[in-house]
Amino acid sequence: MRPTVAAACLAAVAVVVAVDASDLDLVLIHTNDMHSRFDETDLYCNECREDDASLGRCYGGFARVAQFVKDQRRLAQESGLPSLFLVAGDTFQGTPYFSFFEWRPVVDFINQLQPDVMTLGNHEFDHGISALLSYLNGIQDIPTVVSNLNMTAEPELNNFVLPSLILTINNTKVGIVGCLTTDTPTISNSGDVGFFDEVESLKKETKKLLKNGVNIIICISHSGIEKDKVIAKEVEDIDIIVGGHTHTFLYSDTPPSIEKPYGPYPLYVTNVKNKAVPILQAYANTKYAGKVILKFDSNGELVNINGSPTLLNHEIKQDPMMLTVVDQWKPQVTSITNVTIGRTAVELINKCRGEECNIGNLIADSFVYYNVMKKEIYNEYWTDAPIGIIQAGSIRTTLNETDHDGYITLGQLINVIPFANNLVKITISGSTLLESFEHSVSDYEFNHGSSKFLQVSGVLVKYDLTQSPGNRVTSLSIRCGHCSVPKFEPLVLTENYTIVMSNYLANGGNNFQAFKKRINIESLDIEDYNATAVYMQSISPITSGIDGRIDLNSNNNNENSAGSNINTWNYQLIVTILIITVLFFDIQNVI
Repeated sequence: MRPTVAAACLAAVAVVVAVDASDLDLVLIHTNDMHSRFDETDLYCNECREDDASLGRCYGGFARVAQFVKDQRRLAQESGLPSLFLVAGDTFQGTPYFSFFEWRPVVDFINQLQPDVMTLGNHEFDHGISALLSYLNGIQDIPTVVSNLNMTAEPELNNFVLPSLILTINNTKVGIVGCLTTDTPTISNSGDVGFFDEVESLKKETKKLLKNGVNIIICISHSGIEKDKVIAKEVEDIDIIVGGHTHTFLYSDTPPSIEKPYGPYPLYVTNVKNKAVPILQAYANTKYAGKVILKFDSNGELVNINGSPTLLNHEIKQDPMMLTVVDQWKPQVTSITNVTIGRTAVELINKCRGEECNIGNLIADSFVYYNVMKKEIYNEYWTDAPIGIIQAGSIRTTLNETDHDGYITLGQLINVIPFANNLVKITISGSTLLESFEHSVSDYEFNHGSSKFLQVSGVLVKYDLTQSPGNRVTSLSIRCGHCSVPKFEPLVLTENYTIVMSNYLANGGNNFQAFKKRINIESLDIEDYNATAVYMQSISPITSGIDGRIDLNSNNNNENSAGSNINTWNYQLIVTILIITVLFFDIQNVI
C-alpha cells in the first residue's frame, strides 16, 4: 500500500516546467476543519437557505473549495510554478451528511476534491477504528501523514497512515510530515491507538527526512494553534506549519466577514535556531481557503512568503463536477432534515466556548425539560434532575433565522449539535460536581475560551479566572429538584445531585473524569438534538437570552453572589476554629 500511496502523491505534484533546481518557488493551497460542509453555508456556517443562495449570500461548500483549488492550480501553472494542496484534518462531523451517513459521503467528496496530502483530525476517530479504516480504504490513493501515532495494536492502520512523505517537486525533495493532537483519546474514540508527544515525534521524523536528502519540510498539524507555536519553536527543522483543530482565523488586513483574527497571516514564531517559522490556518467549515506563494533558496531556507486566506463567497464559482456529488447525496439528507421544528424571535448565538451563550442555555434547558416531560407522576417533587449541562465543544455554530421569519429546520439544529449523542441522567456528589466545574475552566484562555466550558441549566456559577486551575470556582448554586417551587440553593459537597447530559460527557469525554465517579446512570433513550427539537417545538417562539447563569468577572463581588461563595466555606471554617480556640482558652482559665 505505501508504495502505491507515494506514487500517487508524486504524480499529483509532477514537474510543471523546468526551473533552476537550486531553489524552489511553490504555490501552497490549504484548508482545515472542513467538518462535512459539503453543501454551501450561511454566514455562520450553518446550512444556507435557498432564498439566500439566489441572492448570493452563501459561503463555502466543497464545490467552492474545489473551484478555488482548480483556479489556483491553473494560475500557478500559467506562472510556471508547481502547486501543492494540503488538508489539515477534521473532514468528519458537523452536518447531517455525516450524522446520518457517517464516512460514506466523505469518501466521495474527498476523492473528487483530490488533495495532494492530508493529515487526520481527532473527529476522524469519532466512530471508532473500523469506520476510520473504511474511510481510509475508500481514499487510499490520497496520502495521509501522522507521525505521532502508535498503531501497534491497530496494525491495519499502517496500510494507510504514513509518518511522513517525500515529494520530488521540480527536482527538489520536499518532506511532508503530520501530527495529531494528543487530546484525541479524551475527545474521540481512538481505540487502542497510542499517541506520542508531537514535538518529540516530529523531531525524530524530521531528522529521518534530512538523512534522506530533504531540506524543505512542511508540517501538516491537527494539534491547534497553541501547540503549533510550540512545534514551530522547538522542532528546528520544520520550515512551515499548515495547522488545524482550533478553527483559528489568521488575517493581516481588514477581515472580509464576521470572523475576528487571532493574529496575522502567516503567524510567525522564532525557533531555537533564531529562524522565523510561519504558521498557517484558515478558520473552518470551508468558509475560507488559504494560499501562499513560497520561495526557498538553494539551502532550503524560506526566503519569501506571500498570500492570504480567501473568503469563499459568491464570487467564487462552484465546481460543476463537485456539484454532481452534492446532487447525489443532498436529496438523501434533506428528505430527513427538511422539516420545521420551531421558530425563534431572537438570534441564537454560539459564543459558548468563552461565556454564557443563549443557544447553550436553550440546549441545556431542553435536557431538563425532556426529563420532566417523561415524568409519569407529578407530586411535590417537580423533577429528579434539575440540572442540564453541555460542554461548549458540542455546540458548533449559530442559528440566526430572524431574517427568515425565525423558522428553524431539523437540519439547521443538527449543524449546531451534530454528534447525535444519547442523553443520560447521572447522579454524583456535590464535591464531584464542584470538581467538574473546576475542570470546565482548567484550560480556559482569555479571548479563546475552552471546548470544555460548560453551558448550564439549573446552575449559577461564578469563576475567578485570575486564580490557578482547580481554584477558580468562587460560587456555585444549584436549583432544587426535590421541592415544590424551584429555587437556587448553595451547593452542599456531601449531597447528591442528578444531571442530564450526553453519554459522551458522562463517560469522560473532554477528559471530564469527574463524571466517571457517578453513583448512578440512566439512559433517556433520545439523542441530544432530538430532545432539543422537542423543546423548541414546545416553547416556540423561542426567546432564550442571557440570564446570569455564568459569571466570569475576575473580581467577583461576593456580597452580591446568587449562591454560596466557595471562599466563604473557608472563611466559615476559620471563624469556627477561632471560636473553638477562644472557648478553649476560656475553659483553661476557668480550670
